[in-house]
Amino acid sequence: MILVTGASGLLGSHLTKALIKKGHQNIIASIRSTSNRKLIQPFEDQVKWMDGDLTDIGFLDHLLEGVETVFHTAAMISYDPDDEAALMENNVEVTKNLLNLSLKKGVKRFSFVGSISALHSPASGKPIDESIQWQDQTFRSNYGKSKFLAEREVWRAQSEGLNTVIIHPSIILGSGDWNKGSSSLFKRVKEGLQYYPTGTTGFVAVEDVVKVMLLLEENQIQNERFIVNAENRSYKDIFEQIALALNVKAPSKQGSHTVASAIWRIERAKQFLFKTKPLLTKETVESSMQTLNYNNEKLLKAFPDFEYEKIDEVIRRIAEVYKNEFNP
Repeated sequence: MILVTGASGLLGSHLTKALIKKGHQNIIASIRSTSNRKLIQPFEDQVKWMDGDLTDIGFLDHLLEGVETVFHTAAMISYDPDDEAALMENNVEVTKNLLNLSLKKGVKRFSFVGSISALHSPASGKPIDESIQWQDQTFRSNYGKSKFLAEREVWRAQSEGLNTVIIHPSIILGSGDWNKGSSSLFKRVKEGLQYYPTGTTGFVAVEDVVKVMLLLEENQIQNERFIVNAENRSYKDIFEQIALALNVKAPSKQGSHTVASAIWRIERAKQFLFKTKPLLTKETVESSMQTLNYNNEKLLKAFPDFEYEKIDEVIRRIAEVYKNEFNP
């Protein structure tokens, strides 16, 4: 019996679909009753769906009954400073409770999806790898902090005898909810984005993240963590490639610190006055201005035959899906 948490999300839905394709029949998938079911509709009748709130420990206890393998992809993603408590509850407490119950119920394997946001950025500017040790003063966001603390719970459960593996995907690109996550970049560029951030970060296709998760499972790699990153690219370059694929004008203005700071302050004021979620926050601004390079050598040494899909091709493929949806 396999459990996939967050199965309606971009990564969770692609993982669930891949497990079905490989012939797995006993799949339990957790989902909130309020979740968008768009991504799971093609295979919804091939999985046992469990609607519930992962912060409810009673629901978790029921969810893990008879489960041998857990793929924990569910997480709250927010860079709103007002969401710090919710991030700690949904990312840290939920993971801790899942791990404790997994130990109690004899789960054989726990695969945890971390984040590059949880990895410390060295002051030297050297590429970030799995050996980097976290330092409190280097928190780039409350989200990153919550993912690090959740990962620490995985280490703790590992020391108590649970077979675990951790992946740290970079920004995951895929066709999903065009209003959320990385998929929303395509919609924003299509609608006309003027400014681009000055930073650099890692990008990877959702299909490649799923392939890595299944490789680690099939080869029973345990008690390790891996950065999953295809390429380090500038935001400017990525936005230009998206614009090219969508046949629209690319953002042409560099988003300086002054401009970005003014925008996030306006967004913060709108949040206070109108009770809306900000489109941009201080955390997202500061992160998008950093030059962050991620070293993917550990995974490629473990699986020499594995090849990442080129990011330009990933963008072209996603853009075709976007265009077909809106201009069938």
